[in-house]
Amino acid sequence: MSLPPKVRAHLRGFTACALFVLFNAGGLALSGLVLPFLWSKRCCRRIVSLLWTLFLLLGSWTRLFRFDFSAMPKPLRGTLIVANHPSLIDVLFFLSRYPNILSLARHGLRRNPFLGFVVSRLLLPDDATLLDIAPPLLAKGHNLLIFPEGTRSPQSGGLHPFRRGAAQLALRTNTPILPVRITFSRRVLAKGQSLLDMGTERIDCRLTSLPLIHPADIPGPSLHARANTLTHHLEKLLGARSN
Repeated sequence: MSLPPKVRAHLRGFTACALFVLFNAGGLALSGLVLPFLWSKRCCRRIVSLLWTLFLLLGSWTRLFRFDFSAMPKPLRGTLIVANHPSLIDVLFFLSRYPNILSLARHGLRRNPFLGFVVSRLLLPDDATLLDIAPPLLAKGHNLLIFPEGTRSPQSGGLHPFRRGAAQLALRTNTPILPVRITFSRRVLAKGQSLLDMGTERIDCRLTSLPLIHPADIPGPSLHARANTLTHHLEKLLGARSN
């Protein structure tokens, strides 16, 4: 017998809370018991990738989400991945799928008591030093994930204006960009939205990779002009509705 919608919504919200408690506990355990004793950042990234993968599997097993990553290429090497940012868990999609990916971390996240050590050990600072830190990492074959909005997308829909950092980095290092569009069947885990608001039905999440963009193909009389052109192009691509 099917449960009433209100009861089903409460159960889904409770399940989501339990899942995030487990997620934070796992992050705390890694920070205190595992990662401090591992010198290799590559090994650290693989362990964290497994944790993120487990989180997504649990999200699927509990019927909170249905994930579709079939349109994503694998593997990637030395690529700048640029995506829209509709939810709290967007970064997990990429970190679970690509162990050799690096992402940016806001300064506030580094002070998180559960994930702060993981973040400071494995993620890059979201500040002006990125243009100095990232090029040698990309040259070594690492992938870099950037959300040009800088924060989660507005609840009202659409995108925040894109920052030019991703475009500038790609143009300066001649790194190809893989635009990725993230879509959900309903708004969930958005900025300012309650974790309890999970609706009554399983939420479909899909990642769709768009054609690679090569910096050499971006016209313009100067780096500044080319960065503006590339930024507006990315904003248009990722803001478009998927068919």
